[in-house]
Amino acid sequence: MTPFQPFTWLVYLGSGACYITGVVSMNLLRGLRGSQISRPIELAAYNWRRHFLFSFILFALFVWGMFYAYHGSGGFPLTSKHKLVALKHFFAVNWTASMMLSQGGVVMALFFMVLYRPGRLPKLFRISFWLMTAAGVLFAYALSRIGFMFFAIFALVFYHQAIRRISMIKMSSFFFLLITAFLVTTYLKIAEIGDKYSLDLTSPKALKIALRMPYNYVANNYWNLDFALNPENYRDRHPTTYGFTQASGLLDMIVLPGGNIGPSLREGGGYEDPFHVPSIKRMGLNTMTYQWGLYKDFGLVGVFLLPYLFGMAFSFLYWRVREAPTLLNAAVYAFLAFVVSFSWFSAMWEIASFVFGFLYLAGCCYLCQWVFPRPPGEGSQGTL
Repeated sequence: MTPFQPFTWLVYLGSGACYITGVVSMNLLRGLRGSQISRPIELAAYNWRRHFLFSFILFALFVWGMFYAYHGSGGFPLTSKHKLVALKHFFAVNWTASMMLSQGGVVMALFFMVLYRPGRLPKLFRISFWLMTAAGVLFAYALSRIGFMFFAIFALVFYHQAIRRISMIKMSSFFFLLITAFLVTTYLKIAEIGDKYSLDLTSPKALKIALRMPYNYVANNYWNLDFALNPENYRDRHPTTYGFTQASGLLDMIVLPGGNIGPSLREGGGYEDPFHVPSIKRMGLNTMTYQWGLYKDFGLVGVFLLPYLFGMAFSFLYWRVREAPTLLNAAVYAFLAFVVSFSWFSAMWEIASFVFGFLYLAGCCYLCQWVFPRPPGEGSQGTL
């Protein structure tokens, strides 16, 4: 890590300040018109059977993707001796299979929502609980920590906003356990590297070695941003992408006879790939904060304006959840809470699997709430 250049401070602090200003602006507007916390969500009016059907369809696609990658790569990353190598092969067997197996977190989120359908049976005896558990166990074999992080944050925020408020003590304890689990699985994932991350507690450098990995995981996002924004004399600045980067996750999903639109536009425009290979400081540490994509697309105007507008939109959604709660806006808010929480790590809207997961979850809730709501008189009891 080297000290930020002045231009990096301008981009990083300026974008954050604009986002906070957008949130505060919407809060002031809501305060002027007055706000009122409404009654809890009416869970029984939601079409839970259709929601369960959509959840099971995605679960089936997820299972197919997992086993297609398993047969194509020769095994699961978790059980492989060389986990990093196996992980790369596992997610590179087939684009469609990779997209589907990446939905493990969304599958668990959808079944988690079904657990709060009104019913007589305890949650432990419901089909949704066992399918959610099965998806989690199977997903663990892919060593996808980001999927579990998504599910954990989604479940926490959804429960807090839609079901029952959670105390700050319980929430803090939850995040402590989550970070601990993340670090443990990370050490498991890179165990084959050797002495670089050895945790020999008898060594006088044990603490330094133990902190090296989490430091690299956190710091590389910021040093990559500084490295990309301030090219050295022998490096050219990345060409302007004119909005492509913000839409790249969606464009990567669109498949035409000639292939995916996203990669074709990248190649034609001379843009870097999703792993930011030309812009990263150290090979293998390729994540980058969300400001880089905004800067590539629209320069400083995008860095300042878009976070401000998103801050206003996210704050507006928060007030909608508080004042007029529905399962749709609670689920969308919980999903976007994860996106905001991890924007320091990567811009999730630039990743096709997260765009697909968001559209699927939001579409499922929309159809079950507004297009095909529960018919009047239909019972709400069941085992889903």
